[in-house]
Amino acid sequence: MILDIQKENGIITLTYEVEGQHAYQQANALWIENGKGKRYDSRQPAERVSGKINQYQLAFPSSADTADLYVATIEMNSLQYLEDLEITLEIDR
Repeated sequence: MILDIQKENGIITLTYEVEGQHAYQQANALWIENGKGKRYDSRQPAERVSGKINQYQLAFPSSADTADLYVATIEMNSLQYLEDLEITLEIDR
């Protein structure tokens, strides 16, 4: 869920919240596009908002008007662990 969009000095900053398993992977699986389909990717990974749970910020370089932007993401499936490949590691202390 998008919580806030700020534009300052040619940088668009999204503040958003993710839900479910693997929040950090979800937080980094988005980008913005303008009305013509031009994609803008963040130059760095999402940063967790201090003191918040599952809230992140991403910054995008863009001169586009925020009214002409769309947030895009991929469809993510839950991970399925295969018991046949499960191993146990013993760690000596």
